[in-house]
Amino acid sequence: MTVRIRQFIERHVIGTFVQTALARGHNISVNDGEETTLWNSRDAKEIMGALAATDEDHLYVDAVKVPDGGRPVMLLGEVFCVYGNSGYDVICDYHVGLEPLMSEVDKVVDYWDSEGPWQDPPVLVFERPQILPTPEGAPVTYWDDRRRTWRDAGDEEGQLP
Repeated sequence: MTVRIRQFIERHVIGTFVQTALARGHNISVNDGEETTLWNSRDAKEIMGALAATDEDHLYVDAVKVPDGGRPVMLLGEVFCVYGNSGYDVICDYHVGLEPLMSEVDKVVDYWDSEGPWQDPPVLVFERPQILPTPEGAPVTYWDDRRRTWRDAGDEEGQLP
């Protein structure tokens, strides 16, 4: 899986949570692990823009702002996100009080877990290296499955296996 696909999946999962929470009338604050960069927003674009500045984010739902900009003391719940794994598992932990908001997120996670692009395609294993047809006089090229690379017949050993 490429980094872009993983990031797309992460944003899809988190975006589903953000949309669900906002649709049910909640505010969301974003903490990047170092400081709270966004307080009590109801703007999905602003919230999504504040994410992924670091390797982890904490989303606070209905948080009461504290003067020093640190962690809020009163809130409905917190969602802990860690980036860079499989994408669908970006939400690592959340308060049980947010369980009603997670039903849609669970559907998205289940989809990406079962249908995800990171699943390796089936690999064909050949008993002997496969020789490609070549024009007359051209070097013979073959796939060496043991070395997982294309090789010319004249490489190192000088002979086809």
